[in-house]
Amino acid sequence: MEVKIPSEIRIATHPYDIVLNPHLHSEESRLGVCNHRAQRIEIETDQCSSDLTVSLIHEIIHVIGRTYNCDVSDPDVDRIAQGMAEFLFNNLGIEFDWQDIKTL
Repeated sequence: MEVKIPSEIRIATHPYDIVLNPHLHSEESRLGVCNHRAQRIEIETDQCSSDLTVSLIHEIIHVIGRTYNCDVSDPDVDRIAQGMAEFLFNNLGIEFDWQDIKTL
């Protein structure tokens, strides 16, 4: 089952835009970044669909951690994001549809 990625998510009262950035890895050596000031999650486009999913979940976990004052190390966020992506796909058959997400 495909689930469309919304162009905006809300964590508590904080809206975050989700965008694709084809230059994120080349400019910042990252596959995803969460800009809290701009309230934007950017995901590198040059990834396979399963890695796009993991990168998005990774950044969402960072937003949740900041919003609810949870101190989780980046390596732990990596593992949690990978586990959540595996759970969604392997157990629920959920894949993300990125076609409506804008590119910077």
